[in-house]
Amino acid sequence: KNPIINGRSFGENPKRVAALGTAFMQGLQSGKVMASAKHFPGHGDTEKDSHLTLPEVPHQRPRLDSVELMPFRELIKQRCASVMVAHLSVPALTGRSDKPTTLSNKVVTQLLKKEFGFEGLAITDALNMKGVAEQNQPGAVDVEALLAGNDILLFSENVPKALNLIEEKLKNGSLHQADINEKCRKILAYKFMLGLAHDKSPSMAGLQKD
Repeated sequence: KNPIINGRSFGENPKRVAALGTAFMQGLQSGKVMASAKHFPGHGDTEKDSHLTLPEVPHQRPRLDSVELMPFRELIKQRCASVMVAHLSVPALTGRSDKPTTLSNKVVTQLLKKEFGFEGLAITDALNMKGVAEQNQPGAVDVEALLAGNDILLFSENVPKALNLIEEKLKNGSLHQADINEKCRKILAYKFMLGLAHDKSPSMAGLQKD
């Protein structure tokens, strides 16, 4: 019944999903294509589309550990380069039904980075999707996602406002320059590992309008 994940999933058996996901990830990364495990902490058992609203995953932690989170643990163990965080309501993890997982420090920093030991790039799902944008203003939602622990903010709807608000957080101490530096360092490190540091600028031929 999932309107958005169904045909994009490797299946409903967590062990099989982990095995197929790991094989696909290793194939990509062996060819210097950075893989991303998504949508953390697990978007499969929902009946709503996060492009349109905030879907809920009502399960408690034991069930989440054995089903939703299990493939992510395995992919992280096998050194998947990035993880995309979903716009989901998972009260068992966030403590609130109205808090999207993308904006939750408990999910991005405490669970993904600290408990799971993930050292790669944490990427938000698109910040223009209704699952997160419906209750949060453009620009402000970027700051919340950054404070939650995400390294890359995808599809910002108001970059100038976001930058101004981030600067304010840096000035008042809510956000630290060292955190920004670390995120930039990780992004640059992955670009270097993928060989992008030595590539010339990509050709724009055929991409520009007449």
